[in-house]
Amino acid sequence: MTDVSTSADSDTDPHSNCETFEAGDIVRDSASVQGKRVIVLEQTAFAANDYFLLETQKTVAQSGGNKREWATDPVVEAVYESDVRRVFGDDWFTGDVLMAYDEARLDDQMTRYRFPSGRLEVIVDQ
Repeated sequence: MTDVSTSADSDTDPHSNCETFEAGDIVRDSASVQGKRVIVLEQTAFAANDYFLLETQKTVAQSGGNKREWATDPVVEAVYESDVRRVFGDDWFTGDVLMAYDEARLDDQMTRYRFPSGRLEVIVDQ
């Protein structure tokens, strides 16, 4: 589990002018080469420039592939669909993924990623 450190002096509103995602939403990572699909685990209340990742010693905003304009967007925790298929097979349901996440079993099975919400795009025709 990643520890999160936030800036107490942040004047930014992480929820202004950005998409809101719900657990189980399937969206596209706009910064990946092929626009890979990801499954949303949760949208946090923390802005990308305030969400510090201990393993990389960077904020989500500073992490690779993230644009400067996404710095104040809330962080979305998600997993890539390809990892879900590897673990659960082709006949998976979002409920399987969310249950594994709720029971803290997900991190043992696949990598959980954090994205600024602006990096993710709603998929119109699934």
